[in-house]
Amino acid sequence: MANSNETSICPECKGNGFIRVPYQSAGDEQWADCKRCGNQGEIKGPNDLEQIIEQQKGKIKFLQNVCRKAGAEIKELTKIINAIQRGADYENRADDFNDSKR
Repeated sequence: MANSNETSICPECKGNGFIRVPYQSAGDEQWADCKRCGNQGEIKGPNDLEQIIEQQKGKIKFLQNVCRKAGAEIKELTKIINAIQRGADYENRADDFNDSKR
């Protein structure tokens, strides 16, 4: 097993500590800080990579839960809107019926 003090070149920035922003996004040649290695160009040992993977998995789970909750809320709001519309339609039809009796 590798020593946790060993370092490897950051696969994101290829050891530069910076990444190039695509021309289409910036409209000019731009560079940004590499978030993966914190501008160091290196990642320490396999434990850091495992930690990064776990962090990303945690973000995925969080976003999936948020999307699930948002979907459920959208369904509930849609039901409420439909119920309100049915009620308004019913009231309009009831008024039409009452007007014809007068």
